[in-house]
Amino acid sequence: MYKENLKNLKHKDMKTAIKTLFATTLTAIVLTSSAFTTFAKEGDKNPSAVSTVSGATMIKVTGNVKVYLTQGAKEGFRVETDQQEAKVSFKREGNKLFINSTGDETTTVYLTVNDLKRIDASENAVVKSTGRFNLPVLQVFVQDNAKVDVNVIAQDVYTVTKDASSLKLSGSAERHVSVISDASQINVNQFAALKTVSSSPVFHADLDAQLAESVNIAVTSGKVSK
Repeated sequence: MYKENLKNLKHKDMKTAIKTLFATTLTAIVLTSSAFTTFAKEGDKNPSAVSTVSGATMIKVTGNVKVYLTQGAKEGFRVETDQQEAKVSFKREGNKLFINSTGDETTTVYLTVNDLKRIDASENAVVKSTGRFNLPVLQVFVQDNAKVDVNVIAQDVYTVTKDASSLKLSGSAERHVSVISDASQINVNQFAALKTVSSSPVFHADLDAQLAESVNIAVTSGKVSK
């Protein structure tokens, strides 16, 4: 199916793009360390890549792209753009999904995941949750001119904002660890935490270890409470 889609796309007569909307559905393919790039054109019915986002728990968004995140059992994504030729790349490495757009105009991605542990947004990226996420732990990293707006109920939330970025949190958590630097902004007017802690930045190499520890604490706490 994948090879046939590529062949169809190469030989298809492309029209001038006005608006493109296409959806990729889940397959049984598991991409552990691979990259695929999708070119959006009007009338495309066979995207140049078929992907699986199933199991992705860490999302890194860069470039001129807006991502709408939804929590759901049926994982997948679709891309919408007004550009004549929009280049959006999706790279999967284990449980990490990298989304990047190199177009001049903003490309919109609608992404549904079942579980989410980390949101990492940079450059001009915008990430916004639709509906509320219910999670044990969530890490949010925002830098450059990126913007993140997330509604979450979690036991543990860890946020880092840098540069001219902004973060809006809604929902609640038992503990919120916050790192704010430079001219970044964080809005927690609609977010309630039983305990809020200001912390020093954690080096990138320590993030996975910190996440694993937080998840373990959350799971242990859940078992004790039961």
